[in-house]
Amino acid sequence: MVVGAPFYTDDKGNGGAAYIYINNKGFHQNHEFIRLVGPKESRFGSALSSVGDLNRDGYDDLAVGAPYAQDGHGAVYIFLGAREGIVKEPSQVINYT
Repeated sequence: MVVGAPFYTDDKGNGGAAYIYINNKGFHQNHEFIRLVGPKESRFGSALSSVGDLNRDGYDDLAVGAPYAQDGHGAVYIFLGAREGIVKEPSQVINYT
């Protein structure tokens, strides 16, 4: 399950987050998660979409939207799925104006 939190901020200046929860045996209190974060004030996590298996490695990949990522212009971040859940660094950033 992926949950967007576009208004997340932290003391490092990150702006927006997406939380990935892996469901192996059901969800429970204090369930472990992977947090992906975006640039300051980017609203990273405003839009989320499964994009299938782009690199054909057997794991589904994820697109995360950030409408204010680049000087007020948006970007879509592509994250590759992996055995551990997801690679925390984007494999591609698609900028748009």
